[in-house]
Amino acid sequence: MRSFDRATSVALGNAGPLYALDRADGSAAAGAVQVVVDYADFAQAYGGSFADRLTLVRLPGCAATTPEVPECSADPVWVSATNDPYAKTLTAVVEVGGDATAAGSRTGVFEGFGPESAVESTGVYALASSASGGSTGSYTATDLKPSGSWQVGESAGSFTYSYPLPEPPLPYGQTLGLELSYSSSVVDGMTHGTNNQSGPAGLGWSYSPGYVERTYKPCRTHRTEMCWESPDGEDGESATNDAGASHITISLQGQSTQIVKTTAGVWKPVDDFGWRVEFLAGGAEDDGYWKVWTQDGTEYRFGFVRDSVWKMSFLGDEAGEPCYDVYPASCRDPWRWNLDRVRDANENETYLHWTRETNHYKRALSGSILEYDRGGYGLDPFRRTGSMS
Repeated sequence: MRSFDRATSVALGNAGPLYALDRADGSAAAGAVQVVVDYADFAQAYGGSFADRLTLVRLPGCAATTPEVPECSADPVWVSATNDPYAKTLTAVVEVGGDATAAGSRTGVFEGFGPESAVESTGVYALASSASGGSTGSYTATDLKPSGSWQVGESAGSFTYSYPLPEPPLPYGQTLGLELSYSSSVVDGMTHGTNNQSGPAGLGWSYSPGYVERTYKPCRTHRTEMCWESPDGEDGESATNDAGASHITISLQGQSTQIVKTTAGVWKPVDDFGWRVEFLAGGAEDDGYWKVWTQDGTEYRFGFVRDSVWKMSFLGDEAGEPCYDVYPASCRDPWRWNLDRVRDANENETYLHWTRETNHYKRALSGSILEYDRGGYGLDPFRRTGSMS
């Protein structure tokens, strides 16, 4: 076994160790062996249940020496492994390269590691932390949970509490009525398939003036990528088979529901709150933005300015979907439009200002580094999702 130094692992964009395994029984052919990796020494190296999400991937051997070459670091192979977070071990059956000292082997360069015998190699193995799949749930971009559309009442035995936030007085019009809300039932929506990170106010607490969110799905062919998801192909209605449609959810005034487009091209909430919903062309980067009118005549605008729109990369892997014409290359589109302006019936306007948090990831298909918006917050650190002017 050969263990590479941390600098080699970091150059590859990896958070864990990097190993190469070779046979030592005189055979030049590749074989299989069970390995147990003890990660106790670095289990707490990162937050977000890092150790619980550790897994094993296999890469070409040149990934250890020339990670900048896309062919060397692209398309890692996920190895089936058992993670025991209590023992802090990862167990898997992996392939190992041939013995470099095997009789009759040719002299040459072994996978870029140095002048050794040219024997059959299986590459290198990296201990990596996935964005999803651990027992604590998904750490992908969205924090939308199924509980957003649930109704909580006394029969459920849950405790709810709200705390109003101070807002500057306005010379005319009404304030937004911002508040911190707590529900003891919010954890019921936390599963292995959702992002279970608590917000800045703490577990069970929430603060969100409002947003419109699009849902993407993991790709069937490339499991490390996110793909476009159209609900029309799943509803069994031939009249609504628009592959370009997407799952859209709106959260406003403490209520959450899906919004769908009718055959007449009109957007409507699934739960009828008496709202009028429109998706309009334009916005900061021509991604479109949303407007919602409530029954009292108030207009809510979502995602008109760039910082109120959070975007990510995705693939269009089915005919008719956005980005399908460049597949398997990726495109970039919003996953959330945040509330950035409120205009009341008397045309008094309140603006909400946002700051985006960005992050990066390496594409498995190409090895390229892509940026995405992982979330955001307001100018006031105690008002994480927005502040007013």
